[in-house]
Amino acid sequence: MGLRADTPLSYNGLTLLILFLALDLSLPRLEAQGVGSMGSQRFETPITVEGHVRTDQGTPAPPGTMVVLRTLGGEIIAQQPVDATGGFQIEDVPKVVCDVSVNVKGFRPYERQVNLSYGVGEYFLEIQISPKVTVVHRTPPALTDKEAPRAARKELKRGQEALNRRQARKAERFLQKAVSIFPCYARAQTDLGLTLSTLHHYKPAEQALRKAVQCDPGYLESYIVLGRLLNAEERYPDSEKILESGLRLSPGSWQFYYELGEAELGEDKYQAAVRQFKKAEGMTPPPPPQVHLKLADAYVKLASYDRAYHEFASYLAVAPHGPFANGVKRVMKQMRAAGVLHQPSAESQSPPLSPP
Repeated sequence: MGLRADTPLSYNGLTLLILFLALDLSLPRLEAQGVGSMGSQRFETPITVEGHVRTDQGTPAPPGTMVVLRTLGGEIIAQQPVDATGGFQIEDVPKVVCDVSVNVKGFRPYERQVNLSYGVGEYFLEIQISPKVTVVHRTPPALTDKEAPRAARKELKRGQEALNRRQARKAERFLQKAVSIFPCYARAQTDLGLTLSTLHHYKPAEQALRKAVQCDPGYLESYIVLGRLLNAEERYPDSEKILESGLRLSPGSWQFYYELGEAELGEDKYQAAVRQFKKAEGMTPPPPPQVHLKLADAYVKLASYDRAYHEFASYLAVAPHGPFANGVKRVMKQMRAAGVLHQPSAESQSPPLSPP
């Protein structure tokens, strides 16, 4: 959810492009990126592997979470539970290419391959785990659920399970079967639209989502997913129309205000975007911390740098270890150095900087 870099503004001979780029998802992380030969196993000097395991909300991993290092053959090299802060430090690890894994009940398995030979004395890992969540389980029942034949419900369940495992193509096959059995299955059509959009099949995704709206006009999830898809395609007026239809059915849902803010932002209606994001911010339950970054984006476009700075600080207060925290800190530092802040209160909100 990095800030957009398509319309940089200038001030004092500098450009806001550095601010946008600093929040890009491609920012280098603390973890080293091994690119050497996967077959070279260098055992000369042991290394210390340390870091943190946090959830995607920035909170420490649950107690008992184990970080396991294995050889490429599957043998355990070392393992250690995290402390109360989610931190771990494993000493005397050989400089080899190995697999790092973290398995926590209720969270998706984490696994990646690292080349420890690129660390001098220490190798840092920042591990983020995400909960196993099925979006459909958080939405109200669809009217067509009771009408769906058992065979269609069975295929839907298989599709949802595949989607949770991020197996989009397999999920598509099951969901296509579900809607072929019962075409007016709003929940299955919505999940199919979500899956097809993940596969970048936008036209059939839109067709599935509009079918869901047609079959069950009260099923809110279809409006949200369709609005998000239209925003991704930069079809902002179409997105606003469908989102406003959903909003009339559920004026207390932050998702509608958030996606409407995205549409207003895409149309360069920055004041309107601020109003929508502010409404989302005031909902219960609250939206994700990223709403502060969206507000900061709009304020930057309006040259309201003090307010943008305040939103960056608000993000760090809610998600101090969130996925965008390091980028936000860099942006705030650059804003202070550039002299664009005028309120002393903004200048004083200096977050602790992570080591380079």
